[in-house]
Amino acid sequence: MLLFVTAFDTEARPLIDRLRLKRQPDKGFPVYAGENAWLAVSGIGKNNAAAATAHLHGRAGFPDNAVWINPGIAGHRDLAQGEARLVHKLTDAATGRSWFPSITVHAPWQSLPLVTLDRPGSDYAHDALVDMEASGFMETALRFSTGELVHCLKIVSDNSVNPAVGVPKASQVAAWIEPQLDALETFCGLLQQQAETLRTPQSLADNFERLTTAMHVTVSQRNRLRHLLQRWHALNGDVPLPGSVSTAKNASALLDALQTALDDARLVLA
Repeated sequence: MLLFVTAFDTEARPLIDRLRLKRQPDKGFPVYAGENAWLAVSGIGKNNAAAATAHLHGRAGFPDNAVWINPGIAGHRDLAQGEARLVHKLTDAATGRSWFPSITVHAPWQSLPLVTLDRPGSDYAHDALVDMEASGFMETALRFSTGELVHCLKIVSDNSVNPAVGVPKASQVAAWIEPQLDALETFCGLLQQQAETLRTPQSLADNFERLTTAMHVTVSQRNRLRHLLQRWHALNGDVPLPGSVSTAKNASALLDALQTALDDARLVLA
Protein backbone atom coordinates (compact mmCIF):
# COMPACT_ATOMS: atom_id res chain seq x y z
CA MET A 1 0.00 0.00 0.00
CA LEU A 2 1.15 3.54 -0.83
CA LEU A 3 0.43 6.36 1.59
CA PHE A 4 1.19 9.97 0.63
CA VAL A 5 1.06 13.10 2.77
CA THR A 6 1.39 16.52 1.16
CA ALA A 7 1.16 19.97 2.70
CA PHE A 8 -0.84 21.62 -0.08
CA ASP A 9 -3.59 20.58 -2.44
CA THR A 10 -1.46 21.95 -5.28
CA GLU A 11 1.23 19.38 -4.41
CA ALA A 12 -1.36 16.61 -4.16
CA ARG A 13 -3.23 17.33 -7.38
CA PRO A 14 -0.70 15.80 -9.83
CA LEU A 15 -0.68 12.58 -7.76
CA ILE A 16 -4.45 12.55 -7.39
CA ASP A 17 -4.82 12.80 -11.17
CA ARG A 18 -2.05 10.26 -11.97
CA LEU A 19 -3.30 7.63 -9.49
CA ARG A 20 -7.01 8.38 -10.06
CA LEU A 21 -7.67 8.97 -6.40
CA LYS A 22 -11.16 9.89 -5.22
CA ARG A 23 -12.06 12.31 -2.43
CA GLN A 24 -13.26 10.55 0.71
CA PRO A 25 -15.92 11.89 3.13
CA ASP A 26 -13.40 12.84 5.83
CA LYS A 27 -13.46 15.66 8.34
CA GLY A 28 -10.34 17.41 9.51
CA PHE A 29 -8.06 16.60 6.57
CA PRO A 30 -8.80 16.12 2.86
CA VAL A 31 -8.25 12.43 2.11
CA TYR A 32 -8.16 10.72 -1.29
CA ALA A 33 -8.09 6.99 -2.04
CA GLY A 34 -7.62 4.61 -4.95
CA GLU A 35 -7.04 0.93 -5.52
CA ASN A 36 -3.75 0.72 -3.65
CA ALA A 37 -2.98 4.28 -2.62
CA TRP A 38 -4.18 6.85 -0.11
CA LEU A 39 -3.29 10.53 0.19
CA ALA A 40 -3.90 13.19 2.84
CA VAL A 41 -3.39 16.94 2.58
CA SER A 42 -2.12 18.23 5.91
CA GLY A 43 -1.87 21.97 5.60
CA ILE A 44 1.15 24.00 6.73
CA GLY A 45 3.40 22.98 9.61
CA LYS A 46 4.90 19.90 11.21
CA ASN A 47 2.07 19.50 13.75
CA ASN A 48 -0.49 19.36 10.96
CA ALA A 49 1.70 16.92 9.05
CA ALA A 50 1.97 14.64 12.09
CA ALA A 51 -1.78 14.72 12.70
CA ALA A 52 -2.61 14.08 9.03
CA THR A 53 -0.17 11.16 8.91
CA ALA A 54 -1.79 9.53 11.95
CA HIS A 55 -5.25 10.18 10.53
CA LEU A 56 -4.32 8.65 7.19
CA HIS A 57 -2.93 5.53 8.85
CA GLY A 58 -6.29 4.92 10.49
CA ARG A 59 -8.34 5.71 7.39
CA ALA A 60 -6.24 3.28 5.34
CA GLY A 61 -6.97 0.47 7.79
CA PHE A 62 -3.86 0.64 10.01
CA PRO A 63 -1.58 -1.10 7.47
CA ASP A 64 1.71 -2.55 8.70
CA ASN A 65 4.87 -1.77 6.71
CA ALA A 66 3.16 0.38 4.11
CA VAL A 67 5.20 2.68 1.86
CA TRP A 68 4.99 6.27 3.11
CA ILE A 69 6.03 9.20 0.92
CA ASN A 70 6.03 12.93 1.71
CA PRO A 71 6.28 14.60 -1.71
CA GLY A 72 6.24 18.34 -2.05
CA ILE A 73 8.07 21.58 -2.62
CA ALA A 74 10.96 22.93 -0.57
CA GLY A 75 13.48 25.72 -0.62
CA HIS A 76 17.22 25.45 -1.21
CA ARG A 77 19.92 28.10 -1.28
CA ASP A 78 21.52 27.09 -4.58
CA LEU A 79 19.53 24.41 -6.44
CA ALA A 80 17.46 25.50 -9.41
CA GLN A 81 13.69 25.53 -9.27
CA GLY A 82 12.27 22.17 -10.32
CA GLU A 83 15.26 20.13 -9.13
CA ALA A 84 14.14 17.03 -7.21
CA ARG A 85 16.02 15.40 -4.34
CA LEU A 86 15.38 12.51 -1.99
CA VAL A 87 16.12 13.18 1.68
CA HIS A 88 18.84 11.11 3.41
CA LYS A 89 18.96 13.14 6.62
CA LEU A 90 16.10 15.08 8.16
CA THR A 91 16.56 17.50 11.06
CA ASP A 92 13.97 19.37 13.07
CA ALA A 93 15.47 22.84 13.60
CA ALA A 94 13.53 23.50 16.81
CA THR A 95 14.41 20.28 18.64
CA GLY A 96 17.67 19.32 16.94
CA ARG A 97 16.38 15.79 16.47
CA SER A 98 17.47 14.02 13.28
CA TRP A 99 16.27 11.01 11.29
CA PHE A 100 18.19 9.11 8.64
CA PRO A 101 15.90 7.47 6.06
CA SER A 102 17.38 4.23 4.73
CA ILE A 103 17.63 4.38 0.93
CA THR A 104 17.95 0.66 0.18
CA VAL A 105 16.53 0.55 -3.36
CA HIS A 106 17.72 2.36 -6.48
CA ALA A 107 16.52 5.97 -6.31
CA PRO A 108 16.09 8.04 -9.49
CA TRP A 109 17.29 11.18 -7.71
CA GLN A 110 20.33 12.34 -5.83
CA SER A 111 19.83 12.85 -2.10
CA LEU A 112 20.34 15.81 0.24
CA PRO A 113 19.71 16.66 3.89
CA LEU A 114 16.58 18.60 4.80
CA VAL A 115 15.80 20.91 7.71
CA THR A 116 12.23 21.42 8.92
CA LEU A 117 11.60 24.95 10.21
CA ASP A 118 8.82 26.17 12.48
CA ARG A 119 8.53 29.43 10.54
CA PRO A 120 9.24 30.38 6.94
CA GLY A 121 12.85 31.39 6.40
CA SER A 122 14.08 33.82 3.78
CA ASP A 123 17.81 33.92 4.48
CA TYR A 124 18.63 30.42 3.11
CA ALA A 125 21.11 29.98 5.96
CA HIS A 126 21.03 26.18 5.85
CA ASP A 127 23.10 24.23 3.35
CA ALA A 128 20.15 21.89 2.90
CA LEU A 129 16.61 21.70 1.66
CA VAL A 130 14.14 23.48 3.94
CA ASP A 131 10.42 22.91 4.54
CA MET A 132 7.92 23.12 7.41
CA GLU A 133 6.31 19.65 7.46
CA ALA A 134 8.73 16.77 6.94
CA SER A 135 9.79 16.17 10.55
CA GLY A 136 6.18 15.81 11.70
CA PHE A 137 5.50 13.38 8.87
CA MET A 138 8.67 11.37 9.46
CA GLU A 139 8.36 11.01 13.22
CA THR A 140 4.76 9.82 12.91
CA ALA A 141 5.10 7.55 9.87
CA LEU A 142 7.99 5.70 11.53
CA ARG A 143 5.55 4.59 14.22
CA PHE A 144 3.69 2.61 11.57
CA SER A 145 6.35 1.41 9.14
CA THR A 146 10.03 0.58 8.91
CA GLY A 147 12.68 3.15 8.03
CA GLU A 148 13.38 1.68 4.59
CA LEU A 149 9.82 2.47 3.53
CA VAL A 150 9.40 6.07 4.75
CA HIS A 151 10.79 8.81 2.51
CA CYS A 152 10.57 12.50 1.67
CA LEU A 153 10.87 13.69 -1.93
CA LYS A 154 11.30 17.42 -2.33
CA ILE A 155 11.17 19.57 -5.46
CA VAL A 156 12.86 22.96 -5.22
CA SER A 157 10.38 25.84 -5.47
CA ASP A 158 12.55 28.73 -4.30
CA ASN A 159 16.19 29.66 -3.79
CA SER A 160 18.35 32.67 -3.03
CA VAL A 161 17.87 34.00 -6.56
CA ASN A 162 14.13 33.30 -6.65
CA PRO A 163 13.03 33.61 -3.00
CA ALA A 164 9.60 32.42 -1.86
CA VAL A 165 6.81 34.98 -2.03
CA GLY A 166 3.66 33.35 -0.69
CA VAL A 167 2.41 30.01 -2.00
CA PRO A 168 3.29 29.26 -5.65
CA LYS A 169 0.48 29.04 -8.18
CA ALA A 170 -1.04 25.62 -8.81
CA SER A 171 0.13 25.64 -12.41
CA GLN A 172 3.71 26.30 -11.35
CA VAL A 173 3.69 23.55 -8.70
CA ALA A 174 2.27 21.11 -11.24
CA ALA A 175 5.00 22.07 -13.71
CA TRP A 176 7.61 21.20 -11.07
CA ILE A 177 6.03 17.97 -9.79
CA GLU A 178 4.60 16.34 -12.93
CA PRO A 179 8.02 15.63 -14.55
CA GLN A 180 8.93 13.58 -11.44
CA LEU A 181 5.86 11.33 -11.44
CA ASP A 182 7.24 8.57 -13.69
CA ALA A 183 10.34 8.29 -11.50
CA LEU A 184 8.22 8.43 -8.35
CA GLU A 185 6.03 5.57 -9.55
CA THR A 186 9.11 3.49 -10.32
CA PHE A 187 10.60 4.25 -6.91
CA CYS A 188 7.34 3.37 -5.15
CA GLY A 189 7.15 0.11 -7.06
CA LEU A 190 10.60 -0.88 -5.81
CA LEU A 191 9.62 0.04 -2.26
CA GLN A 192 6.45 -2.04 -2.53
CA GLN A 193 8.51 -5.03 -3.61
CA GLN A 194 10.71 -4.49 -0.57
CA ALA A 195 7.65 -4.17 1.65
CA GLU A 196 6.54 -7.63 0.56
CA THR A 197 9.76 -9.08 1.97
CA LEU A 198 9.11 -7.32 5.28
CA ARG A 199 5.75 -8.88 5.97
CA THR A 200 5.98 -10.00 9.55
CA PRO A 201 6.38 -13.77 10.05
CA GLN A 202 4.62 -15.14 13.13
CA SER A 203 7.89 -15.98 14.90
CA LEU A 204 9.11 -12.41 14.40
CA ALA A 205 5.82 -11.00 15.67
CA ASP A 206 5.96 -13.30 18.71
CA ASN A 207 9.54 -12.24 19.52
CA PHE A 208 8.66 -8.56 19.15
CA GLU A 209 5.63 -8.94 21.42
CA ARG A 210 7.57 -10.89 24.06
CA LEU A 211 10.53 -8.52 24.16
CA THR A 212 8.56 -5.27 24.18
CA THR A 213 6.23 -6.38 26.96
CA ALA A 214 9.09 -7.52 29.19
CA MET A 215 10.62 -4.05 29.64
CA HIS A 216 10.14 -0.36 28.94
CA VAL A 217 10.88 0.36 25.26
CA THR A 218 10.71 3.83 23.70
CA VAL A 219 9.19 4.46 20.28
CA SER A 220 12.60 4.83 18.63
CA GLN A 221 13.82 1.65 20.35
CA ARG A 222 10.73 -0.23 19.15
CA ASN A 223 11.43 0.85 15.58
CA ARG A 224 15.06 -0.23 15.81
CA LEU A 225 14.09 -3.54 17.44
CA ARG A 226 11.61 -4.30 14.67
CA HIS A 227 14.26 -3.59 12.06
CA LEU A 228 16.87 -5.77 13.78
CA LEU A 229 14.40 -8.63 14.25
CA GLN A 230 13.55 -8.47 10.54
CA ARG A 231 17.24 -8.78 9.72
CA TRP A 232 17.62 -11.69 12.17
CA HIS A 233 14.71 -13.54 10.58
CA ALA A 234 16.03 -12.89 7.06
CA LEU A 235 19.38 -14.42 8.04
CA ASN A 236 18.23 -17.18 10.37
CA GLY A 237 14.58 -17.96 9.71
CA ASP A 238 12.92 -19.36 12.83
CA VAL A 239 16.18 -20.04 14.71
CA PRO A 240 15.68 -18.89 18.34
CA LEU A 241 17.26 -15.63 19.42
CA PRO A 242 20.59 -15.92 21.28
CA GLY A 243 20.45 -16.14 25.06
CA SER A 244 22.19 -12.78 25.37
CA VAL A 245 19.16 -11.19 23.69
CA SER A 246 16.47 -13.07 25.58
CA THR A 247 18.06 -12.36 28.97
CA ALA A 248 18.84 -8.67 28.44
CA LYS A 249 17.75 -6.57 31.42
CA ASN A 250 16.81 -3.38 29.56
CA ALA A 251 16.07 -2.14 26.07
CA SER A 252 19.54 -0.71 25.44
CA ALA A 253 21.23 -3.98 26.40
CA LEU A 254 18.71 -5.90 24.30
CA LEU A 255 19.40 -3.84 21.18
CA ASP A 256 23.17 -4.05 21.69
CA ALA A 257 23.02 -7.84 22.11
CA LEU A 258 20.89 -8.30 19.00
CA GLN A 259 23.14 -5.99 16.94
CA THR A 260 26.20 -7.97 18.09
CA ALA A 261 24.52 -11.26 17.17
CA LEU A 262 23.76 -9.92 13.70
CA ASP A 263 27.30 -8.60 13.24
CA ASP A 264 28.71 -11.99 14.26
CA ALA A 265 26.36 -13.77 11.85
CA ARG A 266 27.47 -11.49 9.00
CA LEU A 267 31.11 -12.29 9.74
CA VAL A 268 30.41 -16.02 9.66
CA LEU A 269 28.54 -15.73 6.37
CA ALA A 270 31.41 -13.79 4.82
